[in-house]
Amino acid sequence: MKTNLIPIVAIILSVSLLCGLVGCNQKGLGSPDAAADSIESQQAFEEMEPSIPKTAESIDKVAKLKLISSPGGVIYTGPAFTKDGFYEILLGKDVSSGTGNLAYTDYESKTRIYLSSDVNSTHQDASDTSFLPSLTGGYGIITDQQRLYVVKLGDPYLFDYYGENGLPVLYRMQLDGSNRQQIKLAPNEEIVATSGILADDEKNELYFLITETSEDTTTKEYLAKTNFDTGTIERVCCTNEFVDGFVYAVGAEEDSIYFVKNYYDSESFISRWDFFGYSLSDSSWERIGNLNADDSYPLYRDGQIYYIKSNPFSLYRLVPGEETDKVINANLNPPYSYDTVQVGRQSLDPFFSFYLSNQENGDGARLCWNEENGKWYIERLVRDNHDVSIAGQFNNQYVVRIEDKRVDYQAQLEDGTVRQLSMLVAQYALINKEDYWNGIPNYTLFTDTIYP
Repeated sequence: MKTNLIPIVAIILSVSLLCGLVGCNQKGLGSPDAAADSIESQQAFEEMEPSIPKTAESIDKVAKLKLISSPGGVIYTGPAFTKDGFYEILLGKDVSSGTGNLAYTDYESKTRIYLSSDVNSTHQDASDTSFLPSLTGGYGIITDQQRLYVVKLGDPYLFDYYGENGLPVLYRMQLDGSNRQQIKLAPNEEIVATSGILADDEKNELYFLITETSEDTTTKEYLAKTNFDTGTIERVCCTNEFVDGFVYAVGAEEDSIYFVKNYYDSESFISRWDFFGYSLSDSSWERIGNLNADDSYPLYRDGQIYYIKSNPFSLYRLVPGEETDKVINANLNPPYSYDTVQVGRQSLDPFFSFYLSNQENGDGARLCWNEENGKWYIERLVRDNHDVSIAGQFNNQYVVRIEDKRVDYQAQLEDGTVRQLSMLVAQYALINKEDYWNGIPNYTLFTDTIYP
């Protein structure tokens, strides 16, 4: 049986887009009891302790790069998780203003609050540490466990229309929101929204891709790094000098950054994925891999490049510098009949997430394969017709996105009239890992002081 790989889901990489999988048809799975019979008992589930982020005191003296956004870029990056809680960007209560706020959800108190020490603040102006003056163009929030970063997107067209509010801006601050620094890009520069962002552990600076549009409308792509102390960005290299076309950062190891390029080969009439490595220490490029998109598809975890092949359904890791790739599993053999494999959300170690479907009868299943024990696990929790999915983890619990809450607000229009509008705000909860894999909806909800 030929298995199809669906290209579009490579970008379904982060929890911020998990709602895109809402309402997937699972009628082909049978009853929960039947599903439990077809997958080894979840009671055998082994707890996996999350890795503890390094503290500032324990960072190695040699700088090491790590991917801190989704490999799909900031627009596919959800909350920024630390060992004590997680951060979000929420739209301002008057969405028409284009402003936003930083929010923090604390695991111990199980409460979502503004990232502000002023309890009497309205949180709606620059005097408040949670306030963001513009979210025009899109945004993302990320952390290297020592600092918090906000990436506000923008482009030349938005600058022409909105002025300063249309510029791309990068912010760096302490985890409590204090000591905020910012870098504004030029009107002809644009942060590549679908490329990953990497952090230098030692210097708390970011590496990312930008494009520059010249007066003759030609565009070049650069690897850039921040210098928050001077409020500027430094161009490391022009990627177009080595790669024909544009690339996207998807991972890192030591001082090397991994890039991918997807293109159509007109000579072989095949779509391909090319992978490249760039070493910061010697400013050198190297081609490290190539995949035929007809039977292979890449996925990423913990800064590493993996890929699946369709016949049989198998999993590999691309190992830069090695002649052969590492075989993770030569035949994954999931316990359901399927003809289409989609790469699921961004996976948490030791899992890989997939969506398997049968095009003939329309059935589908959200499944995760555990690399440590070689077992398949089903994701079956649904709340208010929305799939419940893992966003992060805290000790023996998962942070899950359970639903979006509709919030009403008032907006003043350009003609001065006031209208009652509404927006959706993401809601998260904690759940024991065993309960999640057993499909038991035993959630611990967070208290929301922002949108109660």
